[in-house]
Amino acid sequence: MKQDLNTRFLPEKTDRLTKAAKQFLSDYGVISLLGESLGGLLANAAPEERFDVLLSACGFENDPSGFFRAVRQWIHDRSVKGEPASVKLNNIKLPNLFLYHLLEVDDPGQSLVNAKSSARLAQATGFPFRDPKSIGKVIDKYPVRLSSHVIRQSILSKAVAAQYLPFEDELDSNGHDMTFDGHFKQGLMEQMYRNRAIFLLDMRCPVYCRFCFRKHKSLRHEPSPSSEDVKKAVDRVRADKAVKEILITGGEPLLNRKNLDAALSGLRSVDHVKTLRIATRSLAYYPHLFLHHDRSLVSYLLDQQECCQKKGKRIEIGVHMVHPDEVSVQTLELISHLTSRGIPVYVQTPFLKELNESGAVLERLFSLLRQAGAEIYYIFTPCHPIHGTQKYWSPISLSMEAYAYLRAHTSDRAIPKLCTATPLGKMEWHTSGWAVERDEKALDHIWVRTPYTRSYFKSMLDTNGFAHDIRENNDGTLDVKCLIDVGDPTLFLGPHAIDTKESGLDMDSGAEDKKIKEIQARFHGPESLLATGIQGPCNGLDRVHATRVEMDLSFCPEAIAYLKANLQISDIVLRIPDSGNRDGKEIDRQLDLITRCIRDLSGTDDRPFYFRLRWQAFQEKPEVFTEEHIRKLAGLADFSISRPRRVEIETWFLDPGQITPLFLDLAAKTSGTGIPVYGNTVLISGINDDPFRVAQLAAKLRKGYVDFHHVYVSGLAVQEEYDTFGPVSQDRVLSIASHVRKVCSGREIPLYVIWTPSGEKDFGMEPGFCFSDKSSQTG
Repeated sequence: MKQDLNTRFLPEKTDRLTKAAKQFLSDYGVISLLGESLGGLLANAAPEERFDVLLSACGFENDPSGFFRAVRQWIHDRSVKGEPASVKLNNIKLPNLFLYHLLEVDDPGQSLVNAKSSARLAQATGFPFRDPKSIGKVIDKYPVRLSSHVIRQSILSKAVAAQYLPFEDELDSNGHDMTFDGHFKQGLMEQMYRNRAIFLLDMRCPVYCRFCFRKHKSLRHEPSPSSEDVKKAVDRVRADKAVKEILITGGEPLLNRKNLDAALSGLRSVDHVKTLRIATRSLAYYPHLFLHHDRSLVSYLLDQQECCQKKGKRIEIGVHMVHPDEVSVQTLELISHLTSRGIPVYVQTPFLKELNESGAVLERLFSLLRQAGAEIYYIFTPCHPIHGTQKYWSPISLSMEAYAYLRAHTSDRAIPKLCTATPLGKMEWHTSGWAVERDEKALDHIWVRTPYTRSYFKSMLDTNGFAHDIRENNDGTLDVKCLIDVGDPTLFLGPHAIDTKESGLDMDSGAEDKKIKEIQARFHGPESLLATGIQGPCNGLDRVHATRVEMDLSFCPEAIAYLKANLQISDIVLRIPDSGNRDGKEIDRQLDLITRCIRDLSGTDDRPFYFRLRWQAFQEKPEVFTEEHIRKLAGLADFSISRPRRVEIETWFLDPGQITPLFLDLAAKTSGTGIPVYGNTVLISGINDDPFRVAQLAAKLRKGYVDFHHVYVSGLAVQEEYDTFGPVSQDRVLSIASHVRKVCSGREIPLYVIWTPSGEKDFGMEPGFCFSDKSSQTG
């Protein structure tokens, strides 16, 4: 702390801190937010008594002044040593989420600091630096900008400090100037893919991340475009009907309201553009941007969303979050507010050495964010290999280990795609891409197979003049050379030419439709589609994962006892089959049963609950649902972040032809109330194991803003029963995943999974995965 503790310690400040602590613990004093140490201690205390319980446990009964002095002293003693503080009093670890709030009351401020010297940096943060001269050289090369919010967090968290404070190893010259800069770039518009484009609306950032691929001083000082430049970019998009999504980014695009207005108003008038994605890190490192001026930015975004919805479009917010220590209650409350009003917030996470390379750390991060309503989207691995970032580089094998931990311990709805941004474009490991081999000359580089082809880029660049080292495979896909460490050499899968022959779909349309209807009926039958043989305490309740059960609406009291005894369970899939009636009264009756079930089950304790409705009527009778039904459905959810009750709709489709305009309209309206709709499919050989059909299914679901969640590759009983030509082949899965990644938006890409009695396993991610055919691939 920057001032003398005794001179800062005044009775009126103690009163403010006491009031703030009591309010915080009353609102947020639960295990899911504060962890077992403090949350468990407060579990049986009334909200208004929680602070007194904390004081007694820490040895400061009826002495809030002594408690706050001890907290300050602990932080001070470590700050002067340059060590982030982990505060523990009387063996009670105080969670950072609580301490951030106290620090903000104790030393308020929302300023931005442009630290142009090591002395200014030390003054702003209170941290001494071992070698100020070297840090000064780093700052000269890679500028430093911080927010008061980040400084407060850095005082307490090494993981936050490591993202934003300069370090001597940034002078290391290993790596690239830039990893990629778009295949097409004109003015503020960049394009890596045919169907979506990037708008760089403002080149400024409130805070600078040390791992950013735009960290060089020349990039930090680029001039921002004008509103006229924005209009020119909109005109280019208007002329290219292949573009259906725009990523609005920077810098921080929310800093430039004039350009944002020009982009949003212009793109709303472009019929073929359906989704406007706004990328921001301010939700994490500068939440004040959303909170100041009476939350004017939040109101602006909600107004813009309403305007977009009238044009059949939607705004989405993308945010990078790295570690649970950078999560604040402001961040969580903002995410919850935006998502409850129909603006999805999706999370992308760079995988960074010694910061979040543990599966347990990622599980905590994703659980907190999902609790607020965020969608978990990508893990980017590895870190962009830019000059000055080698500290963060980690091998692919480590990210795969962390990913396996997530699949075993985390809800399937909080599992991201494990993705790498290659110089040609993104790919997901062991589905749309893989490590082929180490480069013979540059041993720190590897060849990565991508799903992209020369013809794919034909409209964007001269395909004879790629800026990166590539080679073409026999199946037409391109390998690209990348600076990546695989870690485990068994991850080199070698050359493999996938079979791109047409699927064996040979039935006439009538027979095919009949079989699709037969299979579809199984999705909503009385038995669990994902039956494991692990039955719960009563009929109609099945445990399908450590975190998830499926149950019928025929509620039994034993279910509550089961939930109380199994605290890992967070997700409850409610099976709601068709009763045969086809009117609104039947929907009212089912809603009443759903309401009772959700109310009774979510009353067991303070943990977050996620109710997922596998509702046949929602999927197959959308015409029966009224605006009142949608309002009642939205009313089932509780969007608080301390004890949320989140509601989602689960759908199952085999074929894009099953998805009607009425369903898409219902799904879009429902997701607009903060109730997400997601879709699964099951690959059946000879029925729908076709790359083009799956891509059409993905695109059609996206029209209703339905998240394409899982593609079940094998393992379900329905597959064993109906597979016309035996199990779907490995090559067919690779062909589907490659085609979907190439022609679909990243937001349309599902996870490819295999069902097992212990839950879902990710295709290609098991140890020892290899191709059955190692035939020569390169041409």
